[in-house]
Amino acid sequence: MGKVSATDLDSGTNGEVQYVLLYAVDVNSKFVVDSTTGSISTKAKLDYEQIRQHVLYIEASDKGNPSLSSKLH
Repeated sequence: MGKVSATDLDSGTNGEVQYVLLYAVDVNSKFVVDSTTGSISTKAKLDYEQIRQHVLYIEASDKGNPSLSSKLH
């Protein structure tokens, strides 16, 4: 379906990026994001006639301590 991507130039765990779907505008979101790859897929069929646009908010964060993050829209 789609994919988000972020990079972190730090080495080791501080440079590893993970993704999480913060929320979608549709409360009954049918989307999931793979925390490792950033791949976005659906967990149910989408109906264009019912909902024509989907807005997702995804956060990319590194595994550092403290973790740094950025939100994608």
